[in-house]
Amino acid sequence: EPIINNDNGRVTISCETEGASIGFKVVENGEKAQKYWEVYKNTIELPKGAKLLVQAHRIGYKPSETVQIQ
Repeated sequence: EPIINNDNGRVTISCETEGASIGFKVVENGEKAQKYWEVYKNTIELPKGAKLLVQAHRIGYKPSETVQIQ
């Protein structure tokens, strides 16, 4: 599972699985989630009212559940 820390809209994400990649999607209020995941590299500035979808994955492992925060 991804570990998400939201500090007043400044979001950091990590994962305990060594070598896992973290994908995310920012969904603005009233919009649909984009088709493709972005690869997490640095802190995300989450706009007010937006949702964040996060999933961790490592080749050869089962992907994590998608975690959502607002």
